[in-house]
Amino acid sequence: MVFTGPEIEELRDAIVDAFDENALVQTVLFKLGKMLFKLVPHENLKTVAFKLITLSEEEGWVRSLVFAVVLVRPDNDMVKAFCNDHAPWAFSPPDPSELISKVTKGIGAVTAKKSDPNVQKIINRFRDDLQAACDGATALNKYKKLHDRLHIVQIMFSQQLASAAQEARHGEITAPLDLYAYQLRDNSVKARAEAKGLPTEILEIAWANTLVQIANLVEKGQAGPGAALDRAGVLLQSVLSEATRINAKLTELAGGLRLGGLVEALQLLEPVIGDSAAEVRSALEGLSLLRPRLDGLMREHFEWQVLDRAFSLAEHLPGSTLTERFPEWDDTVSEASAKSPTEPQRFPGTQSRLLNLFDLSQTKTWAEMLRKQIVELQAAGAAGNATRFERAFDTFRVVARDRFVDVDTELLDQSRSLAEMAPALTKLL
Repeated sequence: MVFTGPEIEELRDAIVDAFDENALVQTVLFKLGKMLFKLVPHENLKTVAFKLITLSEEEGWVRSLVFAVVLVRPDNDMVKAFCNDHAPWAFSPPDPSELISKVTKGIGAVTAKKSDPNVQKIINRFRDDLQAACDGATALNKYKKLHDRLHIVQIMFSQQLASAAQEARHGEITAPLDLYAYQLRDNSVKARAEAKGLPTEILEIAWANTLVQIANLVEKGQAGPGAALDRAGVLLQSVLSEATRINAKLTELAGGLRLGGLVEALQLLEPVIGDSAAEVRSALEGLSLLRPRLDGLMREHFEWQVLDRAFSLAEHLPGSTLTERFPEWDDTVSEASAKSPTEPQRFPGTQSRLLNLFDLSQTKTWAEMLRKQIVELQAAGAAGNATRFERAFDTFRVVARDRFVDVDTELLDQSRSLAEMAPALTKLL
């Protein structure tokens, strides 16, 4: 879409009113996955905002920019006025599954016309990129199924095996252990099939085989006092721990999908696809919204990973002040190097990283709670009150972990949505 000149001016003024330079840098990074001053020159904020808008229009992600502005500054009066007048759609961002549906329909429309020589010529030109996207989406789909498989196993057996072991210790088992053993083996077979062809197939088969070991122990549990079932429970927890690794593979693959080639191919296909051009345009619109949000989520997820490591270290360090528990709480500045003798590099500390993220979520309760706990931690440290500090730190840690889980879940959901492209791309190629 393209805004008129007066609309661009109004959006520019809204951005300048809602953001300072640092907040705009962080918004573009964590909501769009882009480096602001690699996109536009470092000038005054009004010029930066104007050039950012016009560039986003040229490159087709201006809707994503507006979505990001509204997401980060929903209560700013000028932002609300602009959207009420010119972009009411910005108040209701589309769901990733809705966007993926548009993409798959567009790919399906191209597939239906791929016998056309002009269509086939473009497909052949981008075949390597399309194949890479297909392979990535196919792997995503497999890891999604494995992640869901582990979730099923957790629901079906985690509490059930613990209860059966408790019954065994009291000498009377009512749990259907034969059924559990059958279901565990069935899930093992399905997991091995889902893992076929993955680069981590050996790792996935290993935990799938452990499900069989658990099934064997469950069968033995009929005759024992509970030891076999206790061991089965321990092994089950080791299997369920694989979800974290598979989650990481999902997000890694989602971030590495070569969607640029797909976008270029669809752009060239639109004018030659005939009566299906509207579906191809819709697919391009879906991709123009999906890619920036995915890139931004990857950046935000990485930031929370860095913070989570800092929190994990702080849990084990002694001390009753923030700087004692967080060795990198404050920013650090490197000595000037030979390459840049006048501009030493600045490394953001834990506090700066948190404050940047708070600024992107000013109306969110998690940001308000973490700010409150920082004040409490500073006060407790200044007073030398170790008990008060530990109490505030526990809250600080839990709220930060919950926010990391929320970002992780959103990225996982986005990755799962992208996995739905696999069948459509397979048919296209």
